[in-house]
Amino acid sequence: MRQKGLQVVYSQKYPNASTDLRAPLTEAKGKNPDLLLNSGHLQESLAIVQQAKELGFSPKGFGFSVGPGTPDFQTTLQNDANYVLGGVQWTPALKYHGDDLFQTPEAYNTLYKQTFGYEPAYQSADATAVGVAFVKAIEFYGHIQFDERGINATKPMAVEQWQNGRRVTVWPTDVAEVKALWPMPAWSAR
Repeated sequence: MRQKGLQVVYSQKYPNASTDLRAPLTEAKGKNPDLLLNSGHLQESLAIVQQAKELGFSPKGFGFSVGPGTPDFQTTLQNDANYVLGGVQWTPALKYHGDDLFQTPEAYNTLYKQTFGYEPAYQSADATAVGVAFVKAIEFYGHIQFDERGINATKPMAVEQWQNGRRVTVWPTDVAEVKALWPMPAWSAR
């Protein structure tokens, strides 16, 4: 991290599915970080945002591995979801082009919304991609490149941010719909 100009000022593990994270948040607040990054699940992401607000903990940004990419994140947090960053494995802004039923992420997004009445979370697109890959493998005996852990090594990641109640892609820059809003204002200024 140091070679990238980042300094970790606090690192803490907590039990999976924790929903009271006030103690580590209070400790982190005391370190005055620019950014709070969390690798957890939806419930923990929700708890962190809610409790950070309760504690008046306002770093310049929050980033989560899981949570912001799900519809429940914004539904639960409403306006408090704004400014939060989250890594996702799929977004309709990506510029893939395939020879399957969907052709592009944007077309998949449109068809999904027409079919189900709401935008897909990245997990839905991931699940659909598994089905498409399975069909392609059967049809063409194609090759998917997995690493030694069994993870698809050729699938890129993207970053989304909640802005004005809407999830938008902010990175990579070549597919970003908008620029990331940074820094996040203090809770008292929102």
